[in-house]
Amino acid sequence: MEDFLGTWKLVKSVSYDEYLKAIGVVQDPDDDVVTETLSKEEDSVVWTKVSSKQTVKMRFTLDKEFKMFSQDGRYSLITISLKENQLVQVQKMDKMISTIIREVQGTNIIMLAKDLLHPSAEEERRRHKKKRLVQSPNSYFMDVKCPGCYKITTVFSHAQTVVLCVGCSTVLCQPTGGKARLTEGTAL
Repeated sequence: MEDFLGTWKLVKSVSYDEYLKAIGVVQDPDDDVVTETLSKEEDSVVWTKVSSKQTVKMRFTLDKEFKMFSQDGRYSLITISLKENQLVQVQKMDKMISTIIREVQGTNIIMLAKDLLHPSAEEERRRHKKKRLVQSPNSYFMDVKCPGCYKITTVFSHAQTVVLCVGCSTVLCQPTGGKARLTEGTAL
């Protein structure tokens, strides 16, 4: 744990905006995390995130689940564990589970958010099952994940309809040869 203690400055973020969209968080573009400080107080770890608009403090014990509220009032259950040289954060929010892995490399902490953006094939099948409402090969009701913004949308489609994502207007489903077809890359 000692490798993670100290103050860290955010230098670069890769795909973090997509991760925030996937969990339904709307981030103010002017509110960048400037520094993160991890310190130890008795048996607890204190994690302070200071941005240009706010300061957020989390106090937790390793391997013990705790509740954290987001700015929009939703709460998530978070467990942070130390595994080898990685700080692994498992977050459960609104029936979604995501894993964030942090690792110290030299003088930097590298953060990887996984599961939501790159779920396993089994997780995709479990979350997005086709549900038939009408006894017809041309109509269906299902949950789909947009390949553009990763938003999950429940759609009803028929052979004569085009379905667009509400988040980014990507075509999710379109009529082809008298049948409704999902756009390639759209997950079931």
